Amino acid sequence: MSTDILEKDLTSLFGIDALPPKERDEFLEDIGSLVMESTISRLMTDMSEEEQEKVVEVVTASEDPEDILENLEKAYPQINQLFMEEVTAFKEEAIAVMAAE
Repeated sequence: MSTDILEKDLTSLFGIDALPPKERDEFLEDIGSLVMESTISRLMTDMSEEEQEKVVEVVTASEDPEDILENLEKAYPQINQLFMEEVTAFKEEAIAVMAAE
C-alpha cells in the first residue's frame, strides 16, 4: 500500500476546502460512509452467511459511526487494514478521474 497516497490531502485538489463548512462536512461524511461501506463489503466477501449476520449485528448495534468502527475493530482486527486499502483505492481513483479532466 502506498503511504504517499494516504498522506495526500485531496480537499484542495478537488476544491472541497472552498465549500461552506456545512457542505464540506456533509461531503466528507458521505465519502467516509462510501469508504466504510466498501470496507465492510470486503470484510464480508469470504464469510459464511452466519458470519455476515454477525457483522450486520455489530454494524447495527449503534447509530454512532465512531461506536460502529470501534466495535468492528474489536470484533475484526483486520478491518483497519481493509479500511486503509479502501481509502488508498478511493484516493487513487479520485486522482485518476481528476487527471483525466
